[in-house]
Amino acid sequence: MKSFIKLSCFSILLSVLFSCKKENLPNRPPVANAGTDRRIDLPGKGELNGRGSSDPDNNIASYKWTKISGPPSFNIVNADAAQTLVENLIQGVYEFELQVTDAEGLFSKDTMTIMGKELTFDNLRWENNVAEKYVYMQSPPMPDGYSADEIANVLLLVYTLYSPSNWTVISMGGNDINEFHYRINNNNITVYHYYDTYSPTIIQNWVYVVSNQVKVIFPYK
Repeated sequence: MKSFIKLSCFSILLSVLFSCKKENLPNRPPVANAGTDRRIDLPGKGELNGRGSSDPDNNIASYKWTKISGPPSFNIVNADAAQTLVENLIQGVYEFELQVTDAEGLFSKDTMTIMGKELTFDNLRWENNVAEKYVYMQSPPMPDGYSADEIANVLLLVYTLYSPSNWTVISMGGNDINEFHYRINNNNITVYHYYDTYSPTIIQNWVYVVSNQVKVIFPYK
């Protein structure tokens, strides 16, 4: 009987000690997870998903989404939800921040980006390389978040005498004098066209008229 009483007392003592130890653990901050970067059709809307966030004490009290960079056009449907939509997005690269806060005020932050799968460069300038006999125009550097290694297609806007403007896919590399091509210089796109004898009709007043607009297509994310 005495052994049983001793064992019971010892068990109670252990329970109390472990209980006290557990109660004395310091509160730990949550871990924000804003989700993966996304590449979508723009203009349009995208998803903000922070459901991957966690808290070691299971004590998350609030979520807060904020746009920290990007074009001025946007609308977060519910900035205080773990998962929500952002609307009215236009061409550009948006960066959104998620702050996750626990019941005792500790918090952490994470960011993600939303960008369009298309980049359009307008008002580029045609130049003439007399020595190598080609005309060309070069885009500015692609914004952060876009890699030349991921390019799916490059298109040139072409007008014809018989139809309205048309985005035409052009090939990478080549020196065919009957076609337009593109090449990549660092993070810039150069569209070019070789010729035998230079004439302004290479670019305009031909059967078709070539514009100064280029569109670069990337895969979805």
